[in-house]
Amino acid sequence: MNFLKIKYFPNRVEDYLYYCLSNVIYITILVCLIFQNLEQSKTNIKINEVILFIPKTANDFEEKRDLIFNQLSTNNSIISVNKIEDKDIKNLLSDILKNTNLSEEIIPEVYSLQVDKSKLINFELTNSKISRIINGALVLNFQNKKSNSLILLFSSFAITIFIILFANYFIIRNYLIKLKKYLCLSRYFGVTDYIIIRNFNISCFILLNLSFLLSYPIVIIVLEYYYNILTYRVSVIEVYLFIYFSYIFITLFVLSIQCNIFMKKNNAL
Repeated sequence: MNFLKIKYFPNRVEDYLYYCLSNVIYITILVCLIFQNLEQSKTNIKINEVILFIPKTANDFEEKRDLIFNQLSTNNSIISVNKIEDKDIKNLLSDILKNTNLSEEIIPEVYSLQVDKSKLINFELTNSKISRIINGALVLNFQNKKSNSLILLFSSFAITIFIILFANYFIIRNYLIKLKKYLCLSRYFGVTDYIIIRNFNISCFILLNLSFLLSYPIVIIVLEYYYNILTYRVSVIEVYLFIYFSYIFITLFVLSIQCNIFMKKNNAL
C-alpha cells in the first residue's frame, strides 16, 4: 500500500508559510554572505607585487608615458611591464568608493612590474625620475599581505549553515510534537517509520524548492543594489545551484535523522 499521498507535514497554511518564508530569509542571507566573500577575495592584492601608477593629468600623456617606460627600461631590476585593465582597477577601488561611478578619465593607468628578485630597486630614485616626467607617477612595492578570504569564506559559511540547521531543528521539532498523536494513529494502521520519514522529506523538499524560487529574485536585487556587486548572471546561477543542492541535501539528511530519533524516543509511537 502506498502512503505517498498522506501529508505528515502540518496542514495549517500558516505552518507552510512560516517554514517557507523563514527559509527564504536563511537562503538569502547565506547566498549574499558567500557572494560578498567571493567578491572580496577578487580584490585582494597579490603578494610581493610592484605596481606602477601613472595619472592621466599631463598634457601629451602618451608621449610622456612612453618616456617613463624608456626610463624604466634602463633599470636592470625590471624585467617587464604588464598593464592592469581598467575594470580590474575599478574592482580594487569598489570597496573604497562604494556607489560611486568612476570616470575613465580620472582612473590612472596601472601596471604590474615583473622584477628580478636578485636585484633591488631603488624606489626613491626611480620615483624621483618618473615624477619629473609626469607629476604623481609612482612605483610602489606591496609587501607580503596574506589573504585570509578563503578562511573567512568557509568559516562564515559553516557558521551560517549551523545557525540555519539549528533554527530548522526547532521548527521541525515543534511540528513533530504537534503531529505526535497523528503519527501514533498512522502507525496503528501499519504505516512504517520509513514511509513516515519519506513523506516528511517529500513535503520539506517541495517547500524548500518554493523557498529557493522565492529567494532568487531577492538575492539578485540585494547583490546588485545593496552590496553593489556586479557579477555575471552565469556565475550567480552556478553558485546558487551549488548552494541549492548542498542546502537541500544537508537539510533533508538532518531532518531524516531528527525524525528517526524522535519516533524512537517516544514510546507512544
